[in-house]
Amino acid sequence: MATVLILSTIVLVLICTLLDKYFTRNFNYWKSKNVFYINPIPLLGNMLPALTMKTTLGEWLGDLSHKIKKDYFGIFVFDQPVLVVQSPKLVKLILQKDFEYFQNRSSAHYEHDPILSNFMFIAKNPQWKAVRSKFSPVFSTGKLKQMFSHILNEANLMVDYVSNLANVPNVESKEICAKFSTNVIARCAFAIDAGCFNTENAEFRRSSNPILDGVFSLFGGARKACFCRCT
Repeated sequence: MATVLILSTIVLVLICTLLDKYFTRNFNYWKSKNVFYINPIPLLGNMLPALTMKTTLGEWLGDLSHKIKKDYFGIFVFDQPVLVVQSPKLVKLILQKDFEYFQNRSSAHYEHDPILSNFMFIAKNPQWKAVRSKFSPVFSTGKLKQMFSHILNEANLMVDYVSNLANVPNVESKEICAKFSTNVIARCAFAIDAGCFNTENAEFRRSSNPILDGVFSLFGGARKACFCRCT
């Protein structure tokens, strides 16, 4: 009996040791490259606040950006090293001149979702290239100039809408921004007056609600950071 107990203990310790080695195998990645990083915990990396629903991914990233005053720093998404770039100059290089080396910056995967899988901020190549080729002609200089008057009109509607809420004790700012975004997209992309500021039950707003809520959840707190997954 004692022999069985000893053998079971040895096997259990061995399994725990192997699992710990496996889940922490990449945790020296940033140290070896002399990059400042946040100390991770086994299995979860630095994702504990987001996984426990205490904050959204965007808010968590935004908090890190405010606390860490560096051009870039390393984090771990589970056991995968991810570089967070904060310097506007470096972000510009990554997005433009050196883009070929940073094509798949986000570690998020949404292949199961037909809408988010085509979202340019998280799409992977070659899908990203196909989506970009469709979007680029829409945002030419001439077309952007034509959109400006429509955006300005929707902004004026939002100002009037907010003015009427002056005496309301609690206002949901995210909902106001979502209505403005829906109005602008409907007007510029589909030449439709969504009327989100005219009625609380606008059909276009109800249809776009799940999409915009997902986008706000993903990027709600992130302002100037850029994810770069390291492989």
